[in-house]
Amino acid sequence: MHNEKKPTKLPESGEIVMGVASKVFPYGVFVKLNDFPGIEGMIHVSEISAKWVKNIREYAKEGQTLIVKVLRVDKHKGHVDLSLKSVNASQRKLIVDARKQDQKAQKLVELAAEDLKDKDAVKEILKQLDDNFDGAYDALLQIKKDGIKVLKDMGISEKWVKALGKISEEHVTIPKVSIKVIMELKANGPDGIDAIKNALAKAKEQVPEEIEAVFKYVGAPKYKIEMTALDYKTLEKCLDKITKTVTKEMTGNNGTAVVEKQK
Repeated sequence: MHNEKKPTKLPESGEIVMGVASKVFPYGVFVKLNDFPGIEGMIHVSEISAKWVKNIREYAKEGQTLIVKVLRVDKHKGHVDLSLKSVNASQRKLIVDARKQDQKAQKLVELAAEDLKDKDAVKEILKQLDDNFDGAYDALLQIKKDGIKVLKDMGISEKWVKALGKISEEHVTIPKVSIKVIMELKANGPDGIDAIKNALAKAKEQVPEEIEAVFKYVGAPKYKIEMTALDYKTLEKCLDKITKTVTKEMTGNNGTAVVEKQK
């Protein structure tokens, strides 16, 4: 008796996934899901766009890559209902960026394999990195930040640990994040300008070396601060110190301070 092999992995409801349109009909689009081998979902025409769809091929063509949301999954039948209209621009960008990172990580590991003359190990190395980090590229980022010690106890051979450390150092750039802040500083009396200058000077003292900060005069009574660092946590901590310092300095000189992040 022939037993057909069934897919062992299905997406979860609510998940945002990437796929390729395999068949396009007036009533819907069938999509092969990239990260779920053997799984094909369907986008009903009602889930193509919030607008009336006159011609479905204006939204999807065979072979086109689509970012879709999983609406429902029938695990017994293997049916997956998808939606194109439920994915917003930011969600789409996250998936596309993640895919680019996966592709870059694979190329870098393949580059290391060429140096080691060990191309057969690429698949296993990528799997180990995926299993222990938030993806292979995240692993390379962590190596760049903290060194090869992050690979300790993962069972990766010493030659591969060194190779991953080398490609991370040479080819991985740690991304930086930024925030912009508007400070509205007001102080009455003849010493008001000096109070504002002192408040700004003390605000600058709160900025650690790992943060790049630019203070700009916008126009009375507003000042802008642009801060850049490796992570938002560091920026938020610094912003909290600046806010407390400026507020204390201004209120102590009969003034006011309002500090707000820009969207």
